Amino acid sequence: MHPAEAMRIGENTCLANIVVERAYDDNVLLTRDTRAGSYISTISPALSLMRTAGKMDLSINYNARLAFYERRYDNQNQRIHSGTWNFGTKPMNRLSMGIKGQDTYSSLKRDEREPLVASNTIKFNDFSVTPYFEQEIGKRLKTTISYTFSERKYDQEDENLEGSKTYCGAIDLYYNLSRSIALDGEYTYTLNNFTETTPDRTEREIAAGFTWKRGSGIRASGKCGYAWEMEESGRRNNHPIMNSTLDIHPWIGTMVTATYSKSSSHASTHDTENDSFISHTASLNIRHDLLGRKVTVNYGGTYNLSDYDSVDREDKSLSGIVRIDWAMLNSVLLFLSGTYKRDRYIHNLTERRDKIYGSEGCLELKVSKSTTLALSGSYTQSRYQPDSYQVKLYDRSVKLAYSLNKSTLFEAGYQCLESVSDDQKLQPSEEDRANYQRKRCSAALRTNF
Repeated sequence: MHPAEAMRIGENTCLANIVVERAYDDNVLLTRDTRAGSYISTISPALSLMRTAGKMDLSINYNARLAFYERRYDNQNQRIHSGTWNFGTKPMNRLSMGIKGQDTYSSLKRDEREPLVASNTIKFNDFSVTPYFEQEIGKRLKTTISYTFSERKYDQEDENLEGSKTYCGAIDLYYNLSRSIALDGEYTYTLNNFTETTPDRTEREIAAGFTWKRGSGIRASGKCGYAWEMEESGRRNNHPIMNSTLDIHPWIGTMVTATYSKSSSHASTHDTENDSFISHTASLNIRHDLLGRKVTVNYGGTYNLSDYDSVDREDKSLSGIVRIDWAMLNSVLLFLSGTYKRDRYIHNLTERRDKIYGSEGCLELKVSKSTTLALSGSYTQSRYQPDSYQVKLYDRSVKLAYSLNKSTLFEAGYQCLESVSDDQKLQPSEEDRANYQRKRCSAALRTNF
């Protein structure tokens, strides 16, 4: 399908599209024996408006996804609305200011492997607004001052969900030392105000860093500093922070990216001993473009360590991925991928060890100038300890797309999803959730305006 073309109305640029889908799901409640089917109507509109006039810039974006089931299953309905805006102006030659924000409301499934009953529904609203000022001083120095207010509200509260308000002020300095080296520094003050039992949290952070470029072959950046917070007891808790990235092009067609970060994290769990932790994350990714970019190979891995300050606890995770994209012919595209993830963490006072293996493939055929056929499938195997059981998930699908004209695309698809578990401890009602098969047929119309 051709990409959407922006429409200009005077000084305004407008871009709009909508997707309307009608589908039939033969196992809405994801059960093994008693299967219940339902038709599902999905509407996904999107709208972007941009305006540039003199020293003023304005952009507004809105998109949504609304899924409606038949009346007897209307408790399965899902919806998400998201809007962003950015208004900026330049009253003076070296001074810019503006305000930007976002608002998102979601009513979604926590876990796609479970039916959308009350216990598997999460409804929340995220809102944030940020006024900012940017001042250039001379030809090399730029300073930015910003303040962000953000709020998360839940329609329901439980032991793992708690609304909060966050107030964050920041000052950033950026200095071009030369064509290849730039220096930067920042100071941030953050206050987290929780609505229920979690104690409020205040953190200050100061850091300085650099960016170095060597032609088009090497780019390195790094930043280090300290973050500190005052506990309710009056004790000051401080720790170092770090952020670094290295991009290298050792030869034509190859790019290596390595990153490392050390930061503080905070998540409300209604358990004050497990709310705060230091997160260490290291990653390595390598990309090769071969045969005139007809073949692209990506592989790499990520390691994360969460070190909790208040208790003797460390959560660890290791993941890796390999992906091959191959443009076999002008009309044939193929991609294959494999993933691996291993987690060791504490849940309900028990140390758990999870291993997940997965593979996925997709073959896309350009049948004609206006028709495309895609065949895809995936397999995922999850192993859980100390429960000593595994879950296998099979997903197969076929999709046919036909361009009616330059701006309208018709799609028809079929999907078969199957879950199989060997957990011997499951109750009969739980077995339905772990062992099921679901088939789904759909037809959709995509239109750009």
